[in-house]
Amino acid sequence: MSKLIDRAKKEGTPLIDGETVTFVWSGKTAPQLVGDWTDWEWGGRPITLTKVAAGVWSHQITLPRDTYLEYAYIAPEGRVRDPFNPRLITNGMGKMNHYFTMPDGQHTTLVRAARGIKRGKVSQQRIAGDDMIVGQQRTVYLYQPPTDEPCPLLMVLDGKDYFTRAKLPVIVDNLIAQ
Repeated sequence: MSKLIDRAKKEGTPLIDGETVTFVWSGKTAPQLVGDWTDWEWGGRPITLTKVAAGVWSHQITLPRDTYLEYAYIAPEGRVRDPFNPRLITNGMGKMNHYFTMPDGQHTTLVRAARGIKRGKVSQQRIAGDDMIVGQQRTVYLYQPPTDEPCPLLMVLDGKDYFTRAKLPVIVDNLIAQ
C-alpha cells in the first residue's frame, strides 16, 4: 500500500504540510475535485487527480495557513464521499461538502450573538422576477441594521445561506457594536 494512503488513513484528508494541501484518493479511477477555487460544478474547471501509484491518485494546492475550505469529489454518477475525511457540512442546496481548516485557521467569535447589543431586523419580501425564475417571483431577505445613521449597502447572493449558514446578521450586529 502507498505511503500516501497509509498517511491518509492515519491522519485523514486532505493531508496538510505547512501551506501545502494534498488531496488523496484510492481506487481504480478517481473522481474529479471541486471547490470554491474551481467554481464548483457550475461552469468551473473540476480538477483531475493525478495517478501517483497503482490505485493512488492525488492533487496538491497551496493555501494560506488560516484557510477554511469546503470541497467535494464528483463522478459521473454524482458526488462521492471522501473516505478519508468524515467532516461534512451541508452546502445549503441539498448536498454535502467535505471541509477542513488549515493549521492557523480559527472560527470567528463574531458568529455568536453578543449580549447586550442592539440587533438588526430581517424581513422577507417577494419581488417580481422574469421568465427565468420558477413562479416568476423571488424571495429577498432584507437586513435593517440597528441604527438610524446612514450605512453602506451590502448585497449578497445565495439566499438564506447568509442568514442560516454564515450568520451574517449576527456578524454585522457584532461588528456595529464593536
